[in-house]
Amino acid sequence: MADHGGGHPEIRRLAVAIDGSTHSTTALDFALGIASGLRARVDVVAVVPTLPEFATYGELAAPLLRRLYADAEARLASTERRVRAGGFACEPFLLEGYPAEQICSFVERERPNLVILGSRGLSDERVHLLGSVSYNVARFARSSVMVARDGRPVTHVLVPVDGSGPAGRATAWAATLAKSLAARVSLLYVIPQETEEVKFTVSRGLGEPFLGPLLDNLKAQGVAAERKVEYGRPAETILRVAREGRFDLIALGVQGRGASPIFALGGVTDRVLHYAASSVLVVR
Repeated sequence: MADHGGGHPEIRRLAVAIDGSTHSTTALDFALGIASGLRARVDVVAVVPTLPEFATYGELAAPLLRRLYADAEARLASTERRVRAGGFACEPFLLEGYPAEQICSFVERERPNLVILGSRGLSDERVHLLGSVSYNVARFARSSVMVARDGRPVTHVLVPVDGSGPAGRATAWAATLAKSLAARVSLLYVIPQETEEVKFTVSRGLGEPFLGPLLDNLKAQGVAAERKVEYGRPAETILRVAREGRFDLIALGVQGRGASPIFALGGVTDRVLHYAASSVLVVR
């Protein structure tokens, strides 16, 4: 049965991962921008990366670890001051270990509605092969995850839909964000096309059973919304439409903890995460 996105997700607690890079500053800017409309708290998380090799060379590693902890504590303190100065509740969390693993464990314990990270390296082929913190958190965390490409305001959200439950949840999240930020939403249905002949054999009306109800639901909530139907390979078409339309955010729905085949390496969500020029929201 099609999910028409009638739910209203509560987004009251955001968590931002920081590491002192410009990418994490972008993530924080993005978080503060959306938190104002949502009236959400903004917690900040820093991870001191420790490796098993440190234990082998304890005396040599000790000064480095002290410096890493000092730097992380200073970043957390300054970030907490900035968040509180913006009028948001905030709690700092200092963790130790492998960053992606620790952030996913944090999500399990603290249950934030949304985790926001910077996009360092996601478009790099080497990172695509080796993995990255943002990518691994987006894939395995139990919460929804936003990978922020820049700190610009969200004014236009693209939601690829296919009539599935995950797509319906992504639409519901897009509606909540759009209402709080006075943004527009575009629903995109991609009719898979491998050859030109598909255009003449598959009707653009194929998505009407779920596109119409989704669009009506958004408009009933007061969200400015439209629908788009395109032919092509799904991932490449989503990326093209997002780029040409200068969308600020792409919202994608997936099953929990990467269980959906669409989130397999090389799948649609995987490619969008790596190659989108805009920020990406992975909704669970």
